Amino acid sequence: MSEVFLTAAEVAALLKIKVDTIYSLAAKGQLPGAKIGGQWRFMESRVRQWFEASTQASQSSSVVKLRESKAR
Repeated sequence: MSEVFLTAAEVAALLKIKVDTIYSLAAKGQLPGAKIGGQWRFMESRVRQWFEASTQASQSSSVVKLRESKAR
């Protein structure tokens, strides 16, 4: 199976966020992608992995905060 590459606009549509946010995250190295010939390209599988990891990190952080507030 060959890898699917997405443009910034396609990633933005996939995640339902603004394309400017995609550019910002990519430029900061927070979203895995590569700038090729002045244009960003993203491997769909890596974007999905990144999103899953980000979601899990957010959920873990929320659980820790909830436990801390209950301990008080």
